[in-house]
Amino acid sequence: MNELSAEINGQSYRGWLAGNLYFSLNHLASAYGLVYQLDTISPQKKNEDISENKSENKTDNRYENRYEYQPEKKDDLFHVGIGDTIRIYYQRILLLSGYINSRRSNISRDQFKIIVSGRSQVSDLIDCSLEGAEYRDLSAEEICQKVCAPFSIKVSSNTSKSKTLIPLWTVAPGERAFCNLERLSKVCGFILNDHNTGELLLDAINETRSPFPIDSKTIMEIEEKETEENIYSDYVRLFSSLTKDYRVVVKEELIQRHRPRVIVGDMENNDWIKMVYRQRSKVLIVEVDGWMNAQSQIWQTNLPVTIDYPLLNLRGNFLITEVNLRFGHQSSPSAKLQLELM
Repeated sequence: MNELSAEINGQSYRGWLAGNLYFSLNHLASAYGLVYQLDTISPQKKNEDISENKSENKTDNRYENRYEYQPEKKDDLFHVGIGDTIRIYYQRILLLSGYINSRRSNISRDQFKIIVSGRSQVSDLIDCSLEGAEYRDLSAEEICQKVCAPFSIKVSSNTSKSKTLIPLWTVAPGERAFCNLERLSKVCGFILNDHNTGELLLDAINETRSPFPIDSKTIMEIEEKETEENIYSDYVRLFSSLTKDYRVVVKEELIQRHRPRVIVGDMENNDWIKMVYRQRSKVLIVEVDGWMNAQSQIWQTNLPVTIDYPLLNLRGNFLITEVNLRFGHQSSPSAKLQLELM
């Protein structure tokens, strides 16, 4: 796929055989997997004529590897390794900035493939824990900047709720950075999102901009899924102020049996809690042709969309919560979108 390029340690690579890029509001860190087929493979002269080995004194080596890879350039993909930086572009549009977390070589009789995979820069916030700290009289955005600074991750915001003043904020020793920031986001009412530049984006919940229509002609496949996994009978809110501990129970009428969910940390209000979990219980999975919408923009998470699909009697406004951009050797690029009710 010549339209997609990956810049690894400053060296650009094109001609990827297959791959996918995954973005999600529920997992923060974006992920990718790319397959590269090397063309610098030459047959071994000793195996050019297998029939020569068919003698009593020679071993039949027809099942030996008949190809060998000869690395000639220092900038060849064969030399990349885990921890290397990567920036992935589509038609010169930056999609993801991150690291190579895994590298595999796959050798068969006539092919030599290298598979690289990994996640975006904010993945370090998910994996790593903190030593503990206290922050006083700082805004939520400033606290995020303090937590992210050791990881060289910048913080940007497009919501006024990130300016909320926090009198006292505690980081428990051993607490994962992402868990601490997620707790802060619930207190203030914003969400954590992954920016294509590698920054942590403090994003608005359910943006007020007009939903973008999905053209039914571009839909390749659509699936409606309803599940009980993400809905509970009681949402038990546990949070504290400087002087008092609070316990608030939010009842969900849709579930009659005992099925509680304990939520540590405050949220905006009780109705917002039920709305979030009800949205997660019913989703649409829509696969569309190509990676761009009608406005020539890459499909992205946290984008309001509207869909009108009479065949399944589907109409309404949805929020894109997951995007999976895929391409293959013998298939055109497509985007699989997970939509939740707004």
